Amino acid sequence: MKKIENHAKIIFHIDMNAFFCNVACILDPSLRGKAFAIGRENTTKGVLSTASYEARKYGIHSAMSQQEAYSILPSLLVIHIDYSHYVEYHNKFINLIREYTNLIEVASIDEVYADVTEASKSIHPLVLAKEIQKRLLVELNLPSSIGIAPTLYLAKMASDMKKPLGVTVLRKREAKEILYPLDVSCIFGIGKKTYPKLKEKGINTIGDFLNLDNKELILSIIGENSYNYAYNSLIGNSSNVVNPQRYDSASSISESQTYDNYKESIDDILYEMVNMAKSIHKRMVKYDY
Repeated sequence: MKKIENHAKIIFHIDMNAFFCNVACILDPSLRGKAFAIGRENTTKGVLSTASYEARKYGIHSAMSQQEAYSILPSLLVIHIDYSHYVEYHNKFINLIREYTNLIEVASIDEVYADVTEASKSIHPLVLAKEIQKRLLVELNLPSSIGIAPTLYLAKMASDMKKPLGVTVLRKREAKEILYPLDVSCIFGIGKKTYPKLKEKGINTIGDFLNLDNKELILSIIGENSYNYAYNSLIGNSSNVVNPQRYDSASSISESQTYDNYKESIDDILYEMVNMAKSIHKRMVKYDY
């Protein structure tokens, strides 16, 4: 396959498929093929972090309450995995990508952007993506989807198009053909509560969203900054800079806890909040914030 010779950046968005569930399966192979979810064990309280593809077939998904999940599938297996295992496999995944480029921007524990422009001078980016995808699966047992595009945003959109184990190329000149027919809910950055409002107004596809005749209608639903960001990003006018230092320093520290029983008295609530504040303070001191 002939290598690409142009001046456009070549950005990969590498997204681990059901990362938390796959790490669980690596630790316990008996889970493979089963409907299970990551959450709090031995309780109906709390919410699910994610669900296996087998569980998703029943409509079970991340952020669903465990009580609702059990009502849908009483036999659902809910397990908890120590977070250190996810960090371990995240680091393995990152180290593998570093064999191809140092221009890596970590978006979350299970997804990264990688600028492979230099590597693509000696190997076609599609061949490179398939090689990385195969190695992640064979060496680490981690399935992934990879989007290839000239900007970070389009690469993210591309990786979401084929899951699991997809590789999708999205060039600027193909945006109209590939993106316009997609449902408006596919727009990265449009919230789950926003796109139903757009659909109520007849904005059903990305093509509808990008139609300037609909601009004022859309602005009545979302803010101008959000609209301009999404519009420009969808037509390819967004950042192509992969910044390895972008998230080196956390912008915030948080602490949360889910309880088996509701905390209703002010004294109980304040007691828990003080403990959380102490925990946050300890971490601030540790990281010199």
